[in-house]
Amino acid sequence: MMMMMMMMMMMMMMMMMMMMMMMMMMMMMMMMMMMMMMMMMMIDDDDDDDDDDDDDDDDDDDMMMLMMMMMMLMMMMMMMMMMMMMMMMMMMMMMMMMMMMMMSVSQLNKRYTCLPKH
Repeated sequence: MMMMMMMMMMMMMMMMMMMMMMMMMMMMMMMMMMMMMMMMMMIDDDDDDDDDDDDDDDDDDDMMMLMMMMMMLMMMMMMMMMMMMMMMMMMMMMMMMMMMMMMSVSQLNKRYTCLPKH
């Protein structure tokens, strides 16, 4: 039983690690995207100064970029929230499992051993 518990613990730890890694990866990806967007915006702005023919189009593009960035941010936040929730749930489940395991072990000990209660 102890071995089982140890195994469970190890598994849970691994899961948590995986989740964390996923979160980090997501964050990194989003950041990269944001950086790319920023770069694009900068380039657009630089281009604007050269030819003043179609200003409004460029402005629209910029606005679109801004919107996209905002959306990305929102998505990132949402992802983070979701991940956090998942983590919490996992933790709770773990705790419950552990409790159950402990209970069962103690009961088994009480039942099948002839030791006095401490």
